[in-house]
Amino acid sequence: MTKIAIPMFRAWDKDYKVMYTNAWPFEDLVHVEVDKTIPTIKNHEYAMRKMGEGEEVNQKWFYPIVAKNVVLMRYSDTLDISDKRGCEGDIIRYSNDVRLIIVYDDGALKVCSYNMLTGRVIASGYLNDLVSNDFEIIGNRLENPDLCRNINITFDD
Repeated sequence: MTKIAIPMFRAWDKDYKVMYTNAWPFEDLVHVEVDKTIPTIKNHEYAMRKMGEGEEVNQKWFYPIVAKNVVLMRYSDTLDISDKRGCEGDIIRYSNDVRLIIVYDDGALKVCSYNMLTGRVIASGYLNDLVSNDFEIIGNRLENPDLCRNINITFDD
């Protein structure tokens, strides 16, 4: 039986607007785990077949995607109140409805809060410093851009 490493990344496909929760970067490709039952996956299955047949490992399908077409986001070991792993780009609700965004900065995952009027960072700290039963992941900046529409921040996508 082939063992699969625990994914440390997820990937956003810029062309098809699909989030792959498990991704493994390798050279100029990103291999993504695909659940063929998801309607958005079925919608672009033809394009995926053109890229390569993919590979089945332990009853899971993996397809290569050209790395320049995806946004890679790092996972954390920190869990929210629902036991979801925090990931770069996630928007979280902390204690009294304070919204924070997870960013990768200086080799670490951090959380930042912003002044919604000026778009400036008003606080920053390490994600691992949050008490896990005090925050909830409510979405991410790519699938749910409305959650951070008032945040004036530029990402290098």
